[in-house]
Amino acid sequence: MDSEEKQTISLDEIIWPNDYEIDQVKYQPLPKEKIMSTIISVILSPREVSDCEQAAMFRWQLARASGVVNQRRDDRSDNDIDLLGLKAELAVSKLFNIKHDVFRFGVDSGIDMWLDDFSIDVKATFHKNGHLLFKDIESFRSDFAVLVTQEGPNEPLNIVGFCSKKKFASLAEPKDFGHGVGVALHQSNLQPMHILWQHWAEKLSYKG
Repeated sequence: MDSEEKQTISLDEIIWPNDYEIDQVKYQPLPKEKIMSTIISVILSPREVSDCEQAAMFRWQLARASGVVNQRRDDRSDNDIDLLGLKAELAVSKLFNIKHDVFRFGVDSGIDMWLDDFSIDVKATFHKNGHLLFKDIESFRSDFAVLVTQEGPNEPLNIVGFCSKKKFASLAEPKDFGHGVGVALHQSNLQPMHILWQHWAEKLSYKG
């Protein structure tokens, strides 16, 4: 295989570690104890939390002035939902050392950040056992989606795992959690974050 061919890698053909215990290639669900052992916890600094709070408030005020309605899937306020989303984005950006400005606003394109050439959409939930949830399949526009949970405002942000667009489309199911039907994927079907890191590192090595 020449170098030009090596740069063309399918995002759904992850190269798995030889010692990986769970048969993720076949997408068998992870048992609860394995989910907990693969979660990455991130604690934001007081300054980072303050920045997210200010950005969330500004975003809420801007949306209210513009008449934009938050398509919420939770009973909490728009500001609470925006705040969690911003903190989750910042947590993922810190994990991969991606420069991410929480004060940068724009149209929601379905992409929150880029890891080299991989686009990432960060989804957050207040529920420890929450699902990766989209309004519909078409709303999954990035290469990967990452699920982050936080049970309380002072608790760590738990980066549960990720899923590609293709796998989400094949595994997600219609769910109604009381706020309308969406498409959801249980945490047990997500891949651990170190797999995405490895895939990204190997892609960079092909470029080199």
